[in-house]
Amino acid sequence: MRKNRDWLPAKRVDILIMARTWVDIIILNLLAWGIPQDLPQELTRLIMEARAALDAASPYKTNMTAKVVAAFNKLVVKMRFIKEHYFLKPPLTDTDFVALGLAAKDTKPTPAAPPRTHILLNIHYEGYNTAVISMEPMPGDPPADDDDYVRLVKGTMPAGGATPEQAAGPKHYLMKPPSDGEGLESVVNTQRSVERVSFPPEEGGMTAYFCARYVNSKGEEGPWGPVVAAIIPRADNPQGAGGTPPNTPPSPTVP
Repeated sequence: MRKNRDWLPAKRVDILIMARTWVDIIILNLLAWGIPQDLPQELTRLIMEARAALDAASPYKTNMTAKVVAAFNKLVVKMRFIKEHYFLKPPLTDTDFVALGLAAKDTKPTPAAPPRTHILLNIHYEGYNTAVISMEPMPGDPPADDDDYVRLVKGTMPAGGATPEQAAGPKHYLMKPPSDGEGLESVVNTQRSVERVSFPPEEGGMTAYFCARYVNSKGEEGPWGPVVAAIIPRADNPQGAGGTPPNTPPSPTVP
């Protein structure tokens, strides 16, 4: 679910051009930047291997594609090492950063804004007791920040609603359908787009409610997305075992 804001170019050819530029600049600044003398040769070797793999690749040959990925992974790992160990310290200037194809150093911290993105959920079942929850940002909402993560919550309600004793018990069953995620049990904090939640057999036939929101690096919470409900299949229900129970989403209004 994270967006790519990496400093590396998106295209492999552009990565090669950047790496070649690094070699030329590093050679001119070996002593001033405290870089080992054999590093330009090592980086050049990785560039040549990646270039050769790319030239020999064919979209119809899976093994050649794998060689391209492996060669570029080695090159990128070395470039990240160089950047972290030699570029992110004096005496490099903003001009040096621009010449290397990197953004100028930013000494002013950027405050993290509270999330404003709603999360849409989709549920299906694997077997009779494992819910697979897919999560995606609501189309048209502002994009989530790289460091934001998803807080997924759930609640389970017996048919007709829980009794006061069940609601007060260790599983805190719901007495009525929730309108949002407040008060529901936290399942996971994640940056993945798919999570799995298992239910005990005795909860077959009950309704599971899921909801999610983004949380930023400061712990500030975004708005809840719509609540989604799905009946937990029974172990003895062939339809449930097939992994596609009927989804019954309520219709809360998203602010």
